[in-house]
Amino acid sequence: MKLEKKSQWLVIPNRLKPFSLFCFGLFILPSSFAQSQSLLEAEFDSIFTPLETVRNTNCSRAVNWQEGNPSALSDEQTALFRRAYVAALNSDEDVLKSVVSDNTYYQDLYGFINSLKTLALNKEGIMFLYQQRFDQNIRQHRLITERFDGFEPDVLVNIVWCSISADNGDTRQTGGFAYLSLIDGEWKFQSR
Repeated sequence: MKLEKKSQWLVIPNRLKPFSLFCFGLFILPSSFAQSQSLLEAEFDSIFTPLETVRNTNCSRAVNWQEGNPSALSDEQTALFRRAYVAALNSDEDVLKSVVSDNTYYQDLYGFINSLKTLALNKEGIMFLYQQRFDQNIRQHRLITERFDGFEPDVLVNIVWCSISADNGDTRQTGGFAYLSLIDGEWKFQSR
């Protein structure tokens, strides 16, 4: 009778199989998570049209270029949006808590990110971001302060979705705001 020699590292006793599969799953998980994260980061980067490109389109009418000195987001501010986007879509609560000024309000980011993603799915338009320093001399900013009992973030980020009709050149737009504050040298979404 001939005995087959088996490699010992492949032989798993039945009582250990569930544990070994769990360990194998933990080994695979980080690489698939990293891949998912890089795909979501690339997806985020594809959503927004650079502000300098928008200035050459009819969508630039959505911005009052004379009010509040609008400018593109800094690399740090863009990274904040990207981290929130990836974390919300991966349900990573620890990261979401780290990107808001008051982590009891981190769950608000789920709805915010889903709204961004929904707007981005409409390929007929473009979406862009720009920032304005929060300034009490600007009526819209003053109204925000009044509505939220003295609430003053450092920066108001405008999120604009815009579409230009091929027929008559009419511009349709929608959008929203995000409030950012610089806290201990780090940009965070200002939560109330």
